[in-house]
Amino acid sequence: MEVESAATQAHTFALQHRDGCFVSANTKLAAFGKHVKLSNAELANTFRTAIYPVMRKRHGDSVELTVRKVEAFGLRRSSASKFDDEIVLARMRDGNFAPNVAAIK
Repeated sequence: MEVESAATQAHTFALQHRDGCFVSANTKLAAFGKHVKLSNAELANTFRTAIYPVMRKRHGDSVELTVRKVEAFGLRRSSASKFDDEIVLARMRDGNFAPNVAAIK
């Protein structure tokens, strides 16, 4: 999930102007290598909808979240441990989008 037009802070400015700015499974802004990895588009869109109000509050009303499909090199759908589905589902279930509070699976 790519983040665009986040309120410019030192770390978000650098992320947005180098490799891109993404959301991690723990709802932090992150570089590409730490982006949330979900097994399907439906879950990605549901997560996007759930965290959008939180991201607007943290990073300004102009923030945009875009679900991007990334080819998973060597990953198979059956390789569930490679995806962040459990963390994301726990966060949505509990309404816990604070990056400093662990998601309880």
